[in-house]
Amino acid sequence: MNRRTFTKEQIDEMLKNANVSYCTERSVTYTKDFKLLAIRLYEHGLTSSEIFRKAGFNLDLVGRYQPNLQPLGLQW
Repeated sequence: MNRRTFTKEQIDEMLKNANVSYCTERSVTYTKDFKLLAIRLYEHGLTSSEIFRKAGFNLDLVGRYQPNLQPLGLQW
């Protein structure tokens, strides 16, 4: 499996987003509020890319198809 590794600059960029509570070279922790909002938006038909774009994330940084919101309850 190919795991993404964030640089110091990318970590700093992620931490500027209010929807991120913690970020390291290998992982991102999103706020509880963002997780709940993402679930609601996904249930209303938005794609993960649309949700993350609307939340102010750089899709080139988080990945256009990541994180996969299916199955959301099991992943988060």
